[in-house]
Amino acid sequence: MKTPQYAKPPLPRNEKQRLQSLQGFKILDTLPEQHLNDIVFLASQICKTPIALISLVDEYRQWFKARLGFDATETPRDISFCAHAINHAQIFVIENTLADNRFRNNPLVTNKPRVRFYAGAQLKTSSGQQIGTLCVMDRSPRKLSPKQIMALEALSRQIIVHFERQKLKTDLLEKEQFLTNIVGKLPDLIAYINPDLKYTYANPSYTNWFKINPKEIVGKNVKEILGNKTFLQIKPYMKKVLQGEQQEFQIKLRNRSSGQSHLSIFRVRYIPDLRPDNKIHGFFSVINDITPIKEAENQAIQQNQKLEIALQQTLANEKSFRAIFDNSPMGITQVDSKLRLISFNSAYMKFLGYSESELKNMTALDVTHPDDIQKTSEIAKRFPKETGYLNRFERRYIHKSGKTVWGLVTSRSVQFDKRSEQYLFSVIEDVTEIREKEAQLNAAQAKLISSAKMASLGEMAGGIAHEINNPLAIIDANIVLLKKQISQGKIDQDKISTGLNLIQNTTERMAKIVRGLRSFSRDSEGDPMEVVQVSKILQETSSLCQERFRNFNVDFKVKCNSDYSIECRSIQISQIIMNLLNNSFDAVQNLKDKWISIDISRSGNLLKFTVMDSGSGIKGNVIEKMMEPFFTTKEVGKGTGLGLSISKGIAESHHGKLRYDSSKSNTCFILEIPLTQPKP
Repeated sequence: MKTPQYAKPPLPRNEKQRLQSLQGFKILDTLPEQHLNDIVFLASQICKTPIALISLVDEYRQWFKARLGFDATETPRDISFCAHAINHAQIFVIENTLADNRFRNNPLVTNKPRVRFYAGAQLKTSSGQQIGTLCVMDRSPRKLSPKQIMALEALSRQIIVHFERQKLKTDLLEKEQFLTNIVGKLPDLIAYINPDLKYTYANPSYTNWFKINPKEIVGKNVKEILGNKTFLQIKPYMKKVLQGEQQEFQIKLRNRSSGQSHLSIFRVRYIPDLRPDNKIHGFFSVINDITPIKEAENQAIQQNQKLEIALQQTLANEKSFRAIFDNSPMGITQVDSKLRLISFNSAYMKFLGYSESELKNMTALDVTHPDDIQKTSEIAKRFPKETGYLNRFERRYIHKSGKTVWGLVTSRSVQFDKRSEQYLFSVIEDVTEIREKEAQLNAAQAKLISSAKMASLGEMAGGIAHEINNPLAIIDANIVLLKKQISQGKIDQDKISTGLNLIQNTTERMAKIVRGLRSFSRDSEGDPMEVVQVSKILQETSSLCQERFRNFNVDFKVKCNSDYSIECRSIQISQIIMNLLNNSFDAVQNLKDKWISIDISRSGNLLKFTVMDSGSGIKGNVIEKMMEPFFTTKEVGKGTGLGLSISKGIAESHHGKLRYDSSKSNTCFILEIPLTQPKP
């Protein structure tokens, strides 16, 4: 059996504009309001119906802002009576739904609440968009009198007046909050003072400078904050501004910070707040610290330079609140939850090289460096969840020219009221030059580390040469013996096999030394952190110095569990150990008892390398300085003074540390490195 059909409401011709108008009110899914509850009660009483609703027709549903006698908060648009009503210019009335082919099989008629009568007065906005209805319904057929219809229409107009008044208040609040947030980030001292010379507003820069709690300044008299002496100086200007004359003057104020007194020069502007009623309701106080400008002026005069530059810098601070925003030396942006650029100043445009028209069609991600897009997206997802969320981070941008530029970003999320969406306000400081200089410094540091590494390798050069020469002599001697046997026709299979095995073992020994040299001398600055066996690091490092130790009768011992692994840049850890071994060798080579040991142990997530030698320790005055760059106790030409300093830096870059253990009777250094590196 087929389901009975009912007429689905057609879409209005202006559906797109109608939905935009509805959504602009930001009332869907908001809490009930007593004022609107009273209106549906009056509608029910006037029309003598058990059901009255304020119905808003959304894209797929009708939602009830206020309801009486109806349990549901919304119904599908396809079965909505109100969705039919918004297609009509006059009140829409159905006296008996069972007698109307469009509605007799409608689920609201055949099931609860079993509607038999419906009347809907359209909610028509001042721009002509019908966003819903004020409707009444009954479970019995009925008619409305002309007066009831007029009353229903009058109440519908009151609903629209209420909606539009609330929207106007919300829009005004958003604009006010926007300016308040901008002013709150400005370095200038800004306040509003009423005719009684009491503060009604002061921005953070103002309260911080005068060292007063922001919550306490409202209601305070100017004299209480500035003091009697300063108050007497500015009183004539306040009197004139309250007569409607804008005032501008300079004043010197003394501020105490860190126990010291500082005299600063300020430019003060008093701007009268003249309202449409031609009354002065108070005045704005804008105070700019022009001490640096005055110093520049004096210097320019002394050097016979033009005064124009200083004057231009002064004029740059003399703008209204919005002009201050536009002319800030730092980029300022406002973006929504989808990172669309809502507003931005000229400094931001200059920072990225785009024009205003170009940026208006872009999002923050469009100008973000590809490697920073994920981080920026994560921040975008986080900020709508918490009003006032403050974040400070660095990120890379792509300039219009294709160049990468760096910005230090300070962002705060702001929601003007519960109905409005959140915005993210950001102040962007251009730190590109700083980052480029850091890159140059890092490159120079890498060269310094490499030089120190080669210096360490140079100290081992003699032993390494001997380590290679000895195997070469063994190979040469065995080749001579084998050739002699072959030439004499005396082929002894056992002797030939023994000789070849010796040559093979000797070449493997040489290859091991070469691998160690190649690994140690390679530039590892850009290497990723990798998990490596500690025994492998020690084997490659010790292969470069064992011969040197043997030549000078230095007893060298290594104690390490073969299962130990560590996440690191293995070449850099090897460099630290090589530096420590070189220092130990220099310290013990002239002692009677000469030994060096390396002991590897684990403590929690730390791996501890203990390098100890037979030396009697280091003096206290040397301990304090030995980690400093270029400090050395070695003879001229025998040390760069960089070994321990660079080793300490490498350890810290691995989130570890290198320290001297003064509790031991012998010379002892301890290197501690985490088994796994923390995630960035």
